[in-house]
Amino acid sequence: MDDPLRRAWALLAACNLTELWALQRWLTARIAALEAATPPQAVAQARSAGHALARPPVQPVGPPEVLRQYAEVVRDAAGQGYLARTYGRSRADGTWEGWLEFTPPQGVPVLRTGRETTQPDREALAYWASGLEPVYLDGALTRARSDPDA
Repeated sequence: MDDPLRRAWALLAACNLTELWALQRWLTARIAALEAATPPQAVAQARSAGHALARPPVQPVGPPEVLRQYAEVVRDAAGQGYLARTYGRSRADGTWEGWLEFTPPQGVPVLRTGRETTQPDREALAYWASGLEPVYLDGALTRARSDPDA
């Protein structure tokens, strides 16, 4: 087993989300590089056979739904409080994606994370949202503040 795969298994075992996201970005870049170096006909043939080098993104199809609103106020480093909510929506492949939004008392600007999770159905996404601890919400607020494109 080569080093990236060994590292992936170690990260999964440790469940370190920050490193997993970094690994996902690295793997995505490697797949894109492989596709760029592969003749377009070969990429098209692999995709049509179901052996995609990189799967096209799955598009959301459902409207966003609030799945959970957290009672505890989440504070940033400056002490600004935010109301946290988990949102989700269905995707074209039947799975559900979830993200977090943070609303300050004045209502704007609302901060949003990128996709935090993909679950097989709405019930699984709601279950995921029910298990989020304050420390996870703190980290998600930090991510939402640092990613203006989310």
